[in-house]
Amino acid sequence: FPSHDMAAGLAQLGILAQGKVFRKLEGTGREVEKMVREEMSLAGWRDPFIRIGSMFCLFCRPDGGVVQNLDDARKSDTQRYAKLFHGLLRNGVYFPPSQFESCFLSIAHGSREIEITRRALRRALRQA
Repeated sequence: FPSHDMAAGLAQLGILAQGKVFRKLEGTGREVEKMVREEMSLAGWRDPFIRIGSMFCLFCRPDGGVVQNLDDARKSDTQRYAKLFHGLLRNGVYFPPSQFESCFLSIAHGSREIEITRRALRRALRQA
């Protein structure tokens, strides 16, 4: 007989296999991407924003250069990202401290969290 932990894990995999969670995460990811791109555009940032499902990265490359590999990522302005990171943190939003890490969304992130992030991002982009 499977242990309780094994049974719980199998039940979780069964829920995930139905696809509803992944569809919700994809929708949240699209919403966050739209919001971030809008705020970046309003602040005059052309930097690359990359998203796959519920993971995303913002690379501080004011030249708008594409980031497809490590060499491209290394051309990023880490000082600019640090200013953005600290601006977000001061406004209650935590992005990874390194732009070489990804942000991850969860099903706990909803419209309230996205709006909080929008306000923090708006301030931080203008200060960085």
